[in-house]
Amino acid sequence: MGVRLFNTGGFDISLCAAACSATSAYDIAHPPATGSPMVCSFFVTYLLYKNGAAQGQYCAMYNQTWESSYATNDGQWDQAGNHYTVGYSYAVSNAADPGTCIVAGTNGTSTLASRIRRLS
Repeated sequence: MGVRLFNTGGFDISLCAAACSATSAYDIAHPPATGSPMVCSFFVTYLLYKNGAAQGQYCAMYNQTWESSYATNDGQWDQAGNHYTVGYSYAVSNAADPGTCIVAGTNGTSTLASRIRRLS
């Protein structure tokens, strides 16, 4: 459903929860011509490091929950020799319906109150 980057302030899971809710609200207010709007029901947030220096907090949003077996990113190198690693990684799923795609709640939003898993 998208990615957001936050690079001011400290690490804060609630930034991603707010982005996930806002993305869902936008998609509900602007539904596709056919089918249902996508609703954010899961996000992964982490600090991205480049050569050991924090670059910002990333938030990857999804319309379904992924199992922890998919949390396998242990770093990558680019062509210039920079090493990118991940720290403070958390996964958050929708407490109302974890593990599945969800339909918007009766109030038009999805609640991401929390099943939080520390990944790294």
